[in-house]
Amino acid sequence: MKIQNEEQLLDETVRMRIIEEITGPENRVRKEQAYKRYKCYKDQTHLFVLDYLLAQFADTTVQQMQYALCNISITKKIVNKLARVYSNGVKRETKKKGDTKNIEALEKLLKFNQTFKKLNRFLRLQKNLALYIKPVKRGDKYSLKLAPLQPFFYDVIEDPNDPETPLSIILSHFSPQTFQYQFFDAAVREQGTARRRRQNDGVSQAIADRPEDSPPDQDLEQGKFIWWSPKFHFVTNEKGGIIPPAVPVEGDPNANPIGELPF
Repeated sequence: MKIQNEEQLLDETVRMRIIEEITGPENRVRKEQAYKRYKCYKDQTHLFVLDYLLAQFADTTVQQMQYALCNISITKKIVNKLARVYSNGVKRETKKKGDTKNIEALEKLLKFNQTFKKLNRFLRLQKNLALYIKPVKRGDKYSLKLAPLQPFFYDVIEDPNDPETPLSIILSHFSPQTFQYQFFDAAVREQGTARRRRQNDGVSQAIADRPEDSPPDQDLEQGKFIWWSPKFHFVTNEKGGIIPPAVPVEGDPNANPIGELPF
C-alpha cells in the first residue's frame, strides 16, 4: 500500500498491512535473492549448487557427488576486484591542520575506512544497500557504530513526493528457507538415512553465531519490527501493535529523538 505521510505510521491497521507486505511472497523472493548473493560472497556457493543438483538427480546420486564438489568463491573474487574505492587507502585533509587531525581521530573511532571498504564491496554485490548509523548503549551513554545492512534485514517505504528518498525504514529479522539439499556422513549413510543440515538455526545466540542469525539491532527478535522515520521511532509485533519501551522515556515514547533517519 502507498503511504502519503509519516503520521499514517501511527495507524495500527496501516502498520499491519505494511507488515503483511513485508512478509508476503513478493518481498520474500527479493530477500531470498539478496540472501543468496550474500551467501555466495561468503563462500557458500555449494549450498545452491546442491539444491540445483537435487532438482535434476536422485538423492543417492547427489549423495555421491557432494564429496567432489569444489567451492571456489568466484563471486568474492569478482566483487572485491570491482569494489576498489578503498583498496589503496584514503587520505582526508582540510586547510586547517587541527581539523584534519580531528577527522583522522573520528575515522579511527568509527572505523570509518574499514567499514566503508566493506560497504563498497557489499554495494557492488547487492546493488542497493543501507548504512545503519546505529546507536549503541555503553553504560549510561550512547556511542555510534557504522553497520552495513544487507537488503534482507530492512524494508523501505518511499517518500510519495520523491521516490528516491525513504519516508521510513523498517528493520526486521530474516530467516531464510531451509535448503533442500541433504548431507550424508559415513555413519548415517550406513543406516540408509539422510541427515538434513542447515547452515544456520535462525536463533540469535551468545557466541559463535552466524550473521544471518544475528539481527541488525540488539532489540530485534523474530516477530518484531523496528520502525524509523524522521518523526517516529518505535518497535511493533507482527500484528503491528506497538511494544512499549522497557525503560520509560520522557515525552512522546514514539517520537524519534534525533529527528532524522539514522541511515
